[in-house]
Amino acid sequence: MELIKVEISDELVVEVQPNVEHEWLLSSKDVAEGYGLSRNGLSMTKTRNSDELEEGVHFINVTNSDIGGRPSVYWTKEGVVMLEFFIKTPTAKEFRRWASNFIVEKSKEPKAPAVPMTYIEALQAHLESVKQLEEANKVIALQAPKVEAYDDLMSKENLMYPMDGCRKLTANPKLLLNILKEKGYLFNNRKGDLRPRPKALENGWFVMREVPNYKDPEDKTREYMFMTLKAVTEIKPIADKAIAKGLIKPIGSK
Repeated sequence: MELIKVEISDELVVEVQPNVEHEWLLSSKDVAEGYGLSRNGLSMTKTRNSDELEEGVHFINVTNSDIGGRPSVYWTKEGVVMLEFFIKTPTAKEFRRWASNFIVEKSKEPKAPAVPMTYIEALQAHLESVKQLEEANKVIALQAPKVEAYDDLMSKENLMYPMDGCRKLTANPKLLLNILKEKGYLFNNRKGDLRPRPKALENGWFVMREVPNYKDPEDKTREYMFMTLKAVTEIKPIADKAIAKGLIKPIGSK
């Protein structure tokens, strides 16, 4: 299918790929720009949240013969919406809302749907359309409150994801988080999740919060680590020292 160019803002134009199974797809390049990240930053987000982001649901790998057969990641509509759970950039909420509402325009020459020939066929077609509508409404109903729950949690307590907090101090937040691990403020648990050590909790730099687990049908919760505004201020000397030593690059560096 032909790509559809969509102007989201004066600064951002994306190329939407209509898709039968997922409605539409976006390249990693366009998704990264929409969320205000580099492609590497988007890739890191995908890796960090691999237990939440599922291939075939939130993204697909497409092999492109034009680039030597290497697979490229394309994000589904559900995947673009889901990414806002993990990305808290200034443009994140606006981009997620666009993705939630955008519907691919029908082709100028759409194929005529098969006309039911009998009453039974017509009834089955109607029931199938009702079922699809109900399923779509369930997805929307489940996702919307959880997105708002994240927003409320972050805004009321002035919390942010660690990568976003460190990004305010350096061009390479991952290296700054590694330095905090070396200094004994953070560690990785057995699952590889980043967690605060006691002194980081005592300093008020990091907190653990229960947030809704969208995957659980019983709406159970799971723990996430968040960074506080206090941490951004008090970790700045550590970041400045690392920048002065050339261990990490300052904001604005490529």
